[in-house]
Amino acid sequence: MMVFKKLFKKETVAESAKFALVFTIIHRVVQIARGIIFARALGPNEYGVFTLAFFFIPMVATVAKLGIPSCFTRYIPQYEKQGMMKDFIKRTYSIALTGSIAVMVFCIVFSRQVARFVYDSPDYANIVIICAVSIIAYALFACLTYTFNGLRVFKLSYLLDFIQLLLFTALGIILVLVFHSAFSALLANLATVETQREEVFA
Repeated sequence: MMVFKKLFKKETVAESAKFALVFTIIHRVVQIARGIIFARALGPNEYGVFTLAFFFIPMVATVAKLGIPSCFTRYIPQYEKQGMMKDFIKRTYSIALTGSIAVMVFCIVFSRQVARFVYDSPDYANIVIICAVSIIAYALFACLTYTFNGLRVFKLSYLLDFIQLLLFTALGIILVLVFHSAFSALLANLATVETQREEVFA
């Protein structure tokens, strides 16, 4: 019980900055090491496919989320004081989920057209489909981490990101070394919901 109380204890901006600094350093080091391994194992073509897909997912997910998670930091404290936080979270999560499903379906249905737009070839439709499936998990994970930010328990947000970072790195390296394809790296991304964190202390 004491451990849970410590985990959910609210923090000041100064305290959260400590977690941000440590995590950012670790994240950059792991990301660079993982990138080197991926680049060597995949080769120029497959690594290029993976890199473009890895930027495509958050770009499309940003549209799918409708900007909702970014409001949590400001509005959750207000709704928490009014005793309406649960209703606020329920509504916003539902909207984010609905938007994510809509964008996912669109990308799947028009996967060949999207692949032609992103990769200049419809042959990468399977890559677009796996990216589309990742959108829902990506959006919900973003909502969760931003919820913790809004509750001023940044350490939980960074703990989730840290676990996710390690899982994606480990699983990604294994799959890439075995299959040597961008698709395998994206499967690891889907399984672990790897994201690109945005720092928010507002």
